[in-house]
Amino acid sequence: MRGVCESCGAATNMGNALCCKCAHPKLSPAERSAKAKESARVRWGVPRERRKPPPGYISPSKRGTCSRCGKAIQLTRTSAPEPVCQPCRKIAPAAYRAKPGNEPQAYSCALCGREFSRHARDIVNDHPCCSQSCSAKLAIRLGLMPQTLPKALGDRATRKAARSRQRHQVRAETWDGVTDEQIMERDRWRCGICGKRIGKSFRYPHPRSKSIDHVIPISQGGDDKAPNKRAAHLGCNNGRCNRGGGEQLAMIG
Repeated sequence: MRGVCESCGAATNMGNALCCKCAHPKLSPAERSAKAKESARVRWGVPRERRKPPPGYISPSKRGTCSRCGKAIQLTRTSAPEPVCQPCRKIAPAAYRAKPGNEPQAYSCALCGREFSRHARDIVNDHPCCSQSCSAKLAIRLGLMPQTLPKALGDRATRKAARSRQRHQVRAETWDGVTDEQIMERDRWRCGICGKRIGKSFRYPHPRSKSIDHVIPISQGGDDKAPNKRAAHLGCNNGRCNRGGGEQLAMIG
C-alpha cells in the first residue's frame, strides 16, 4: 500500500512518511562537510583545536643569532658554522668584507713561505697555503692525501684527450665520403646490434634514435669507411661501447 509524503505530497512506499527526495536531499560539498564534522563532534566529542604559532616564532631548540647583525634567526643544516639571516645574505661579499673588523689578514704559506693576504673566513685549516697546488703538496707531505691521486687524475684526463684526438684523426684520414644517411638507407633503417627497426621519428638523445656504429671500434684499429659502419639504435650503440664482437663487415655492391 502506498502512502503520501508529508512534505511535498508525492507518493511514498508503504510505511514511509517522506519520499526519497525529501528524506535524502542533495547537499552541497560545504554542507556535506559541515554535516560530517557535526556528526564527528556528536560521536567523539568536540576535538581540541590545534594552536598555530604566531608569525615569526622560532623554536628555542632551533634559535640562533646572525653572525653579521645579531638578529635571532632559525638555524638549519646549512647555517653552520656561520649562520646568516636572509637580509644579510643579500649583502655583497665585498660590502661585508669592507666592514670594520673584516679586513683581510696577512698570512705566511705553510709550504713555500710566501706572504699573502686572505680573509679569516677563507682559512679552513691550521695550515694556510697561498694556492691550491701548495695545499695539495702539503696534504701529500702530511699524509692527508695519497701521492698518486693528483697524478692519476691528470693522467686520466690526458689519456681521454689523446683518445679523442686519435679518433678525430683516424676519421679525417680514412673517411670515404659515404654519409650517415646513405648508411641508414643501405641498412634499411634496421639496427645492426639488436636487429629491430629504427624509428625515423625519434630524435637525439632518445635511446631508439638513429646512430652510426663502427663494427671494429676506431680505438681498436678500425677505420671510418662504409664497410666498417652500420646503422644502430643510440641506446644499443652506447651499450656496446668499444667492445668488438667479431661481426662481419658489410658488403658494398
